[in-house]
Amino acid sequence: MQPVPAEGTSGAAGESQPAATSVTKAELPGSTRRQRGQQLRIANAMVARVNEEVVTREDVLRDLRGDLAHWQETMTAEAFEARVREEAAQRLRAEIERRLVLQEARKRFNEEQVKYLDEEVTKERARHIAAGTGLAAWLAALEAQGLTEEIWRKSQTELLMIQALLKQVIEPQIAVTQDEMLAEYERVKNKKYALPGRARLQLIKLRLEDHSDMAGMQAVARSLIARARGGQDFGQLAKQFSKDVKAPEGGDWGFLQKGSFRVEGVDEALFTLPVGGVSDPIVDGSAAYVVRVAERVEARTIPFTEVQDECREAVHTAKRGKLIVDYLDQLYKKSRVEVYEGNL
Repeated sequence: MQPVPAEGTSGAAGESQPAATSVTKAELPGSTRRQRGQQLRIANAMVARVNEEVVTREDVLRDLRGDLAHWQETMTAEAFEARVREEAAQRLRAEIERRLVLQEARKRFNEEQVKYLDEEVTKERARHIAAGTGLAAWLAALEAQGLTEEIWRKSQTELLMIQALLKQVIEPQIAVTQDEMLAEYERVKNKKYALPGRARLQLIKLRLEDHSDMAGMQAVARSLIARARGGQDFGQLAKQFSKDVKAPEGGDWGFLQKGSFRVEGVDEALFTLPVGGVSDPIVDGSAAYVVRVAERVEARTIPFTEVQDECREAVHTAKRGKLIVDYLDQLYKKSRVEVYEGNL
């Protein structure tokens, strides 16, 4: 799916093309005074021809003006030019593909279909205005992007034409079988649908610095354990006695996976105690912990029946992407595409 590189600067039928130039700081004057988002002049040149349509550097870089201003002020001239060329090459490829599909759409769509798309753009315009603060604000926002309403309407209409054509051409070719859905499920099952066990931790933390010695700290911990096991509300005990960051929330850490709590003893207790169980004191360095397992969700793998629609969509999306690439290949083969790389 490679465009035809132009030799030198001559195009179809021996027409003379604009000389190759570079986007440099010299072409974007006033670099020390530019601010991100300001409008910058882009030294223009033909960078491609798609059948009879010309693609200019302005077409490719128009919506990059804000970034260009930022790069210009923060990069050396050499780095700036390299970055612009890299962006331009990627955007040129996308613009060529857009033109190819759009040209095909214009051949296929009749006047009634185009009128329908224009009406959809009018509806979208109304939604934009309603979502903002009125027509004036919307027009100002367009102007800030270097756009006029006319340019916006044209862009939106072309976008809808492209989407409509791809749907018309590609969708009838896509069929997803049950076997393909099952294969997709198996492919991603362990990574996407195998859910690890989780447990909801409630925690009381005591600090050695708040007690006379280690024995005193452990005695307080055992007293709190006895009260919790005797039926007192663990959350209230945590609020009153814990020095943990979650104490104001009753020591509630929410659901954790095994291995996610830094204190190994706390993590171990969380996944071995029964639900509602309260641990013995867990001493780690200069702190003692008391663990309560508030809830537990066992590890499980989501069955295919629960995610088959998601698997169907994944297969459909993958097939659609490949068919679009194939379709673009076909358009390239039957079209004349010339790229003037020196002008990028």
